[in-house]
Amino acid sequence: MRGGRAVWVAVAVAVASVIVVAGLLQFLAPELAYDLKDRSAEVLSGNRGRKFRIALGSKTGSSYRVGTILNRYLLSKSGYELELVSTASPGNTGALLDPNQQFDLATINSADDEAAKADGV
Repeated sequence: MRGGRAVWVAVAVAVASVIVVAGLLQFLAPELAYDLKDRSAEVLSGNRGRKFRIALGSKTGSSYRVGTILNRYLLSKSGYELELVSTASPGNTGALLDPNQQFDLATINSADDEAAKADGV
């Protein structure tokens, strides 16, 4: 009986210690706390391993080159990889808003009035 009670007390102290350290982690090690929070949110959301689709215009354009560099950077720093999709539409606002295309991101021409007025951009 006494041994069982001591085990429960030890478990309660360990759980309380973990909760206190977790609460103070954002002050003690902010980068670690952010990484843990970000990874746990990713795992719980079901997006782990999912490639996000980005519309980049033609493969010879500057937006596509920027997309490939962004993809390399994300892969090396965070382990994320984008699915680079070349599109024929200039500005990609139509491609981004088209529900049949299902793009997550797109490079757009910020000087285009259509992009500024569109809902969801």
